[in-house]
Amino acid sequence: MTGDNTEHQPAQLSETLSKAFGHPHHMEIGEGVFRRLVTEGYHRELGARPMRNVISRRLRNAVAQALIDGVLVPGVKRSIVVPHGGEGFRIALPRDTALPALPKSFPPDFGSAIRKASNLKGQLRKQVIGQETATDQLAEAIIPGELGLTPAGMPRSMVLICGPTGTGKTKAIIEASQYLYGSDVLARIDMGEFSTEVSVPRLLGENRQDCGFLGEQIEKLDKSGGHFLLLDEIEKGHPKVTDMLLGMEAARITLANGNTIDLSKYHIFATSNLGARDLVETSDSMPERARKRIIEDAAKEFFRPEILARFSALILYKKLTSQVQRAIGEQMMVQELGFLSSMLGNRLAA
Repeated sequence: MTGDNTEHQPAQLSETLSKAFGHPHHMEIGEGVFRRLVTEGYHRELGARPMRNVISRRLRNAVAQALIDGVLVPGVKRSIVVPHGGEGFRIALPRDTALPALPKSFPPDFGSAIRKASNLKGQLRKQVIGQETATDQLAEAIIPGELGLTPAGMPRSMVLICGPTGTGKTKAIIEASQYLYGSDVLARIDMGEFSTEVSVPRLLGENRQDCGFLGEQIEKLDKSGGHFLLLDEIEKGHPKVTDMLLGMEAARITLANGNTIDLSKYHIFATSNLGARDLVETSDSMPERARKRIIEDAAKEFFRPEILARFSALILYKKLTSQVQRAIGEQMMVQELGFLSSMLGNRLAA
């Protein structure tokens, strides 16, 4: 445990864990850590509502990491203690008790899900250069949902991803989707195509025979086995579209044809250039927290507070340094030479 010696032992959290895993659990959180979570989550306009996102994100990440590390193992008898990045979380099962073989919310192929989750950070770091902090945070936002740690009736995750154009925001989502589910399983909505009020009906359908563009994209996901819905450049969409896609209470949207889409199976990502112009003008030495504050302020100006509070995470992609630009250029050169070599019968060499 880290921080204060005082322990915060919320009975309700222990009860929730017991229901989820089938055994009495004991959870301890250092009082200093708990206080920081409360401070981070409190919003002067929304009160305690955003606190749920902050606390649930930290706790779910702790449990997800424990599953990945093999500390929590369904069907295995052991005493369990879960430290989490030195942040003072601990979850304990009674000694010699076992988790159920597979809690209902866990994915059917749990072993495969664990393997992919454990490798996701490394995979994204390889594919998206110079954004290690952002891609690690993206993986952490995705993994709990992939391991069945999302409450019923909620999307697996709902993430706002901000930063300058060309820094890897969309690429990271595409790479994560391809790694987890295979190729061509990403539903992508270019919000710029729904920028006017007259374009709004095209999203959900214009008559009883029309499922709209959203219905088509979800059908594509269902057929291919994908779970990623990308709302690209969210700030370009008409406010009515933003409200429809992000303002739902129970992850359900009804289309014009009467069908209701259940979005609880999906991760929802919204990319944005909000605050990017100010970010580009900052010094490379500016602390990460100060840069993120620029983006948070821009997001607060654009989104209504109740919409912004629905995002479970806000991830910042920083501008690319000259060193990173060179590394990306080298990667692109290798890829292009590989393509040309294959086209010309392997007669080219770097």
